[in-house]
Amino acid sequence: MAVASCTPGTGNSPQAGYTADSVLLRQVRELEQSMLSYMRRANPSYGQKDVRRCAAIITRYLEQMDRSAAVAQGMEVVKAAILELNALNEKCDGQLIETEEREQIATIIINASARKGYNTPDEDITEPWREW
Repeated sequence: MAVASCTPGTGNSPQAGYTADSVLLRQVRELEQSMLSYMRRANPSYGQKDVRRCAAIITRYLEQMDRSAAVAQGMEVVKAAILELNALNEKCDGQLIETEEREQIATIIINASARKGYNTPDEDITEPWREW
């Protein structure tokens, strides 16, 4: 799934559909592009399909978090996304999600949940399940 196709409002200004969702989705696109760029330079053990899968997991997380209606439901969405990312990273010999990606992914996940009021922006809700 191409993340860019999921973005409502593609402009960079508030007049062009600026919402919390578009900001988070833009961050996912930027993460994906950064990972693809690194992949082309470094020749890691993972491929473009793995990077796209990572972006798709995070995009689906954002969609599901938007639809969640309670903290418990939201935390299940977090857990499911983290476990799926763990499995993908393990499949990639632990190389797909490195320090920089970890910080970006955690920030996206935390901010989406905080926007719903389920946690504070400085609370790492990924930590109980995160292996990367």
